[in-house]
Amino acid sequence: MTNDNDSYRQGECCGITEVSDYFFTSCKYEDKQKPRKNKRMTAKNKPVIKLKRIRDIETSQLPTKGTALSAGFDLYSCFSYAIPPGQVVKVSTGWNVQIPEGYELQIRPRSSMGAKGIVVPNSPGTIDADYRGEICVLLLNAGEREYYICQGDKIAQMVLKELPDAILQEVTELDTTERGTSGFGSTGK
Repeated sequence: MTNDNDSYRQGECCGITEVSDYFFTSCKYEDKQKPRKNKRMTAKNKPVIKLKRIRDIETSQLPTKGTALSAGFDLYSCFSYAIPPGQVVKVSTGWNVQIPEGYELQIRPRSSMGAKGIVVPNSPGTIDADYRGEICVLLLNAGEREYYICQGDKIAQMVLKELPDAILQEVTELDTTERGTSGFGSTGK
């Protein structure tokens, strides 16, 4: 015989049949409120980024995570480049990409390169879910000397981000705030 508290622990209170796929962040057994549930990311429900090696580029290296808790995957250059001061170069990775609908890939700079004056000028760059082309990274040399990228160097990182399905609404008035329309630099240094 089970008591009411056991049914909550087994997930029956909210129709969950596989409790192992969820953990409960708030559960009030005594008043029988439905607990809030948060999905754990398991291999079966993680979004998949599909990468296809470009046929003629044998030097492409699969993106990797630096550590288990890294937010992004490191991207590698599949060719060598010289970036003159003040110039932008489009760096090839050798991979075509497909990401799940409802997501974007953000291309972000690596902090170690930023410290050397090499930045991603359109950061974060966005790769949309319907794009099937090559992942390329724009790099700007903001330094004073030519910068060299060798084949196999880490050049940027890509982060998969879920996108809300937002709706645009035209209105005649907006809520007022303390800041109002004050823009660049208005909140101080």
